[in-house]
Amino acid sequence: MDFEKDNKSPAFQAFNIESMIFITFSSVQMFEKFGENMKLYSQIKSKEEFLKFNFDALLDPIHSIMLNASTLAGYFWPLDPSSQPRANFLKEKLTVSEKSPLANPKLHCLSNNFHHMIEDYLKGDITGEIVPRHVGPLAKPDDQVIHLFRGYDPEKNVFELLGEEFMFQPIAEEVFRIHNLILAAQKNNYKFS
Repeated sequence: MDFEKDNKSPAFQAFNIESMIFITFSSVQMFEKFGENMKLYSQIKSKEEFLKFNFDALLDPIHSIMLNASTLAGYFWPLDPSSQPRANFLKEKLTVSEKSPLANPKLHCLSNNFHHMIEDYLKGDITGEIVPRHVGPLAKPDDQVIHLFRGYDPEKNVFELLGEEFMFQPIAEEVFRIHNLILAAQKNNYKFS
């Protein structure tokens, strides 16, 4: 592939735009679902209502957005070095820098090596309380050993997965910023400006 020639081709730009827009549009949809469910969560008034609340209604959309963000990050930080010219081109056109929240290597593992994350986590000392999902403060008491698969702290806007914490808002904002740029390119006859 002659990248210098091919990156200007209609097919190169259209296929990259179309593949990324699928990812970002899915995130937009999940964020809307998350917002609706967050409204329901914020209306909880009693412990009984809290215990009946379906935590997956909040965790599933966040988890999906994080996986989409991880997949999107692969366009800018590819595993295959031969894809680096394409990544550099996309970084330039979509103004994605090394300061982007998508640059977090731990985020990249969510889509590329998640099964390895699980294996590595399970190699540790798994004793104490096992919590598959949790919504609320993520701080763990010093005298308790808690193993959390996934959780979300609405006060801090932090998503935790297998002990890794991710600031949700900056990642979501970056995905939506890129989404808007990709939409503009799509409307521009599938061409980056």
